[in-house]
Amino acid sequence: PEAAAAAPQRFNNRQVIHLQGLRFKANLGLLDVERSGPQPIQVDAEINLGALPIVARDADIGRVLDYRRVRAAIIDECT
Repeated sequence: PEAAAAAPQRFNNRQVIHLQGLRFKANLGLLDVERSGPQPIQVDAEINLGALPIVARDADIGRVLDYRRVRAAIIDECT
């Protein structure tokens, strides 16, 4: 399932994106029964982009945030 991305917000000239409800299975827990297999988890994240442009001002798509890479980084960190 895909996470919902809220519209970018500006705080003190920073661009912040909130991702809510990213769901996936991860191997986590303290007890053996918890670690015996992946468990469903849900992650919310706040990403501070600083002064990076969210919308490309030209045809260079490489200058904008790729949500697929953000999603993959969060899942990699949690699994």
